[in-house]
Amino acid sequence: MIAFPATCKPVKKEPSEYLKQLYFDSIVVTGEGLRHLVATAGVSQVLLGTDFPTNWNSNGVDHVLGTSSLSDADKKAILGGNAAKLFRIDPQLAGRSIHGAKDKSEAGK
Repeated sequence: MIAFPATCKPVKKEPSEYLKQLYFDSIVVTGEGLRHLVATAGVSQVLLGTDFPTNWNSNGVDHVLGTSSLSDADKKAILGGNAAKLFRIDPQLAGRSIHGAKDKSEAGK
């Protein structure tokens, strides 16, 4: 028995509007693929991905930085800004250790 048509309700929004409720990782094979993902879903919906611990892509950060079609603001968002917003992490506190001290690079300043 297939009940799908009888129980299916019409969507309330355009299908593309639902993309704003989803997040995507940046692991795509090419810079063009990443450009297309950002153009389709929006930069705010893309998070850094590495597929760690597999060796499929060991340079996820370099992949984002090397995508020339992305602005510096886009790269910053993908590399951590979007995750900070999603997980409600204060970017000012992100460089601190779990004990509240600044990381070693800022300790001598």
